[in-house]
Amino acid sequence: MKYNQKKSEHGFSLIESLISLSLSTIIVLACLEFFSHTRVLFTKIKEKFESTESIYFTFDRIRIDLQCGGQGLLTPINLGVLEPINISADQLAIFSREKKIELKDDLFPGQTHIQLEDIKGLKKNRILCIFDSQQGEMKNIAGVDSTGISLSTQLKNHYQLDSTTALLIRTISIYMDKESHILRRKINNSPAQPLLENTLKFKCFYEGKKLIYFRIYMKNEEDKFYEINFVPKNSSFASIHQTNLPPG
Repeated sequence: MKYNQKKSEHGFSLIESLISLSLSTIIVLACLEFFSHTRVLFTKIKEKFESTESIYFTFDRIRIDLQCGGQGLLTPINLGVLEPINISADQLAIFSREKKIELKDDLFPGQTHIQLEDIKGLKKNRILCIFDSQQGEMKNIAGVDSTGISLSTQLKNHYQLDSTTALLIRTISIYMDKESHILRRKINNSPAQPLLENTLKFKCFYEGKKLIYFRIYMKNEEDKFYEINFVPKNSSFASIHQTNLPPG
């Protein structure tokens, strides 16, 4: 009885212990591998979600900017002085009215210095739009002093004080920083701010001068692009208004 009791109370053998340890190790390694793959997949899904969210935010920002294109500039648009939205191969420029500038005197052809009632908010390299009911022109501000502003080039036309409007133009530029692969947004002369990272390229083009397409190609998704289209209401209204102008 004592012999049988001692025999039945013995533990695992060495081989049994090794087999159990091996099985436990395999199970632990399999779990670690599973969690590793799950973590990688979760990271990819998270990055994809954040990238998509950033693209949607970028499109919303661009759509808001495009809605401002030509705002307060109906007359100069109809006169052909400026285009509210300027599209080139690598840049989108959007123009709108910022504020009215009060002139002191009539303006004459060849004039480069304009006397103003107030110079607040005027800075070098800002754009000025001067027009009346018949003519107009765009000028860059070359300098600002206590009495007024200096223009980068001479005025081409004569403008009477009582019938002339001078507007400070707000310019929004959206362009691609190719070195850093960042889509940037710039307002007037302020430093450009990042709008969207990991951007491979962007394209912006008109279709029939009515519909604007804006496409973004991401760096990690070269085989597809994201796109919005937009009808610029201010420039479209200006075109309709210009078409309906009476003869003469």
